Formats: sequence, C-alpha cells, structure tokens
Amino acid sequence: MGKASLGRWALGIIILILAFFLILSAAQSFRNLQILNVEWIKEVRENLIVASNNNNNNPYLVVRTLLIQPEPFSSSPLVDIPVTLTPKGKGNSTLYGKTGIRGSVVFRVPPGDYIISARYLGLLGNVSLTLPNERVWVLVTYKFFRQPLDSFKLEFEDKSDTGIIYSEDLVKMKFYSKVVEKPELVEFYIPLSKSYVKIVNYKVISSVVYDDEYLLTLAPFENLPLSRLPYYNVKASIYWLNIEVNTFR
Repeated sequence: MGKASLGRWALGIIILILAFFLILSAAQSFRNLQILNVEWIKEVRENLIVASNNNNNNPYLVVRTLLIQPEPFSSSPLVDIPVTLTPKGKGNSTLYGKTGIRGSVVFRVPPGDYIISARYLGLLGNVSLTLPNERVWVLVTYKFFRQPLDSFKLEFEDKSDTGIIYSEDLVKMKFYSKVVEKPELVEFYIPLSKSYVKIVNYKVISSVVYDDEYLLTLAPFENLPLSRLPYYNVKASIYWLNIEVNTFR
C-alpha cells in the first residue's frame, strides 16, 4: 500500500471519528431539548435585554413544573403554570411566561442574579439564583406534591353563628400518613367518577407530627359557607412543594 493510499485511509478514519462525535453531540442536544421542552418567553418588559437565539454567551434557564403523588406513585407535567423571572436590582423589569405541554418554559437572558417565582393553587415558590457567564442549561424543577388521605378528622366552630367559616377562623385537622413530608396546603373536594369538585382550599398555619400522626391548624383562603361542605363523601389531599436546581454543561 502506497503512502498516498495510507494517507487517504487515515484521513477517512479521522473523518469517521469526527462524524461519530458530531452525531453523538447532536443526539445529546436533541435529548436535552426533548427533556427541557424549549419554549421562548412571550412577554418582555423594559430594562431587561433578552438574548437572541444566535448569542452563544447567554445561559438558558429552564423552569419545569410537575405534579407528583407519592403513593401510589404518579408524576405528570403541570401546564399553563405562570412563571416570572425578575432580575435583582432592576426595578420591575420582569419576564412572564407559562409552562407548555411538557410543563416547561425556557428563558435565555444575560448572566446575573434573578428571582424565579411559580404558583400552583395556593403554593408559591420563590428561588434566588445566579446565572453564570457561560452557555449552560440551568434547570429549576418545581415539584408540587399531592397526597390524598384515606381518612381525617376536622374540628371547627361557627363563632359568628352565621353558617360561615371566615378566613380568620382556624380549623383543626388530624390524620395519619407515612408519606406526607411537609403539609403546606389542604384541598377538600367531592370525588366524581373521572374527576372531582373542589370545595375549598386551606393553608396550613402550623403542623405537629408524632408517630405519623399529623395535627394541622388551618385557615381558609376564602370564607366558607357550611352549606358547601356536605358531611358525606368529602375527601382531602395534602399539598407541599419541593424545588430542585441543577446545572448542565
């Protein structure tokens, strides 16, 4: 085999190796996009610069929202959840977005310090973070947990004798659970064959747990007429929120 043939053979091997790594890199990027579900922000206010798609110096911030039931386990994306991104020290310059069909929304903004906010039902989660001066993916995952209860007990008093529990009136709730972590909100509802009818949501003022027995002090988000609370077939679910932040390079 001549030197020219050897050279062409070596060049061919190098090209194949480079092609392999390019395909691998493209596949990884495609998988990342599938996972992150890129959706560009739609509304921009003044004093905040949003980088164009071809600016490689700005990081990507991905906000993902999930609804998780610990037992039996299930997980699904939350759609149309409002998300705001506010730079620190820049007044009211805020970006607004909503999660898409995969529960994600993507911001591409200059490096700096930001506050991220997302709300589901009565649960609001705020995260402060610094976006680095490099092209990275920063993934913030809001995990909204919902755990239905098998049974529970309620204690409340109609102090005004009007048939209404007012927002300043406190309600006591007791239940057992091995999977609830940190009760933050309680939803009372009537189950139907394929859905349910919500009665009212209560925020958790305080909680005490001992040997898997929880004692909560609740306050309603709104006044509750007792006529809306049928005493049969009423169910309850406990909600809480965990937030995770990960960086991918």
